Amino acid sequence: MKNIFAILLSVFLCFLTGCYQTTPPSNIKADSFTAKTNADSADSTVKPAETTPEIQTAKGGDYDAALNFYNSRNYEKAIGELEQVVQKDTKNHQAQFYLGKSYQGLNKTNDAISAYQKAIEIKPDYAEANFELGNIHYNKKEYEKSLPFLEKASKLKYTSPEYLVALGDNYRTLNRCNYAVVPYGKASGFDDKNTGALHGMGLCYIELKNRIAAAQQVRNLEQIDKNLAKKLFDKIPK
Repeated sequence: MKNIFAILLSVFLCFLTGCYQTTPPSNIKADSFTAKTNADSADSTVKPAETTPEIQTAKGGDYDAALNFYNSRNYEKAIGELEQVVQKDTKNHQAQFYLGKSYQGLNKTNDAISAYQKAIEIKPDYAEANFELGNIHYNKKEYEKSLPFLEKASKLKYTSPEYLVALGDNYRTLNRCNYAVVPYGKASGFDDKNTGALHGMGLCYIELKNRIAAAQQVRNLEQIDKNLAKKLFDKIPK
C-alpha cells in the first residue's frame, strides 16, 4: 500500500510541476500554414492570368487586314482573314457583317445570308446587317421574307432615305401602297431630290387612284429628272 501511495503521490507532484505537456507545440501548426502559403505563392507565379486579345493578328486572322482586302475587292482573301477572326472572336458582329459582304462580292448568296443572320443574332439592332439581309431576300423576290428586315433597318436608321425607299419599294411590290407612301414621304422629306422616293410615291398614288397626288410627284420629278417624270405622267389614267 505504501508503494502504491508513493507512486500516486509522485504522479500528482509531477503534474503540478508541469512534467506533462498536454498540448502540442504551437510552432508545428504555424509551420504547416507557412509552407502552404509559400506553395500558393509559388503557384501564382507559375500560372499568371491569361489574357486573349479581342482580335488576333497575323496567324490568328486580322480584322484590319480583312477590311483592306475587302476594300480592294479581294474578297477571297478577305473571307480567309474574317473566317479566322470570327473563329477566335465569336461575338464580333462587324466581322460577320463584312464576311457577308465579301460573300456577296463573290455572288455566294447563301453564305452571305448565313453571315448576316449570325451578325443579327449577335446584335439584333444591327441596322446594316438587317438592311443587307432584307435586300438579298428582296432581290430573290422573297418579298415577305425581306419585309421584316427592311422594316427593322428603317426603324433603326429612320433618317436614311436609302433604307426608307427600300422599305417603300417592298411594300409597293406587295401591293401595300397605303403603307408604302409613308416611308416614301419620309425619304423625300429628308432628301427632296430623291427620285426613287418621288417616283415610288407617284406610282403608289396612281395605284390608290389619287391622280392629284400623283400629278404632284410628276411636277416634283420634272425639276430633277424630266425623263422619269414623263414616264410617271404617262402612267396616270387620263
